[in-house]
Amino acid sequence: MNEEGIRSTALELLLRGSGYVLRPPSAVEDYRLYFLEVAVVVVVAAATVLVEVVIVVVVAAVVVVIVVVVIVVVVEKKKKKKKKKKKRKEKKSLNLLFKQNVTFQVSCLHGSQLN
Repeated sequence: MNEEGIRSTALELLLRGSGYVLRPPSAVEDYRLYFLEVAVVVVVAAATVLVEVVIVVVVAAVVVVIVVVVIVVVVEKKKKKKKKKKKRKEKKSLNLLFKQNVTFQVSCLHGSQLN
């Protein structure tokens, strides 16, 4: 096979993969029309590949956004739980202080009545 035959065979295999079969030009046809047809088919095949790449990128972006949203929601829930625990501790300490104060006041009252 000569170099031109190898190139045309490779191009035909590439284009068959995209679903298009080239027909070789007859002796009567002008080669310019044949090459124009080849150029159109190559552009269409490239556009198809580009569209597929764009679809893959968009799907990947959507997956990344979903994962980020899930992570943010989980982190926010954990933060809320930590805040609730802190509030409970503060309440307990305030209650303890209140009880100690009441105890102190009551003991002062009893002490003043004894005098």
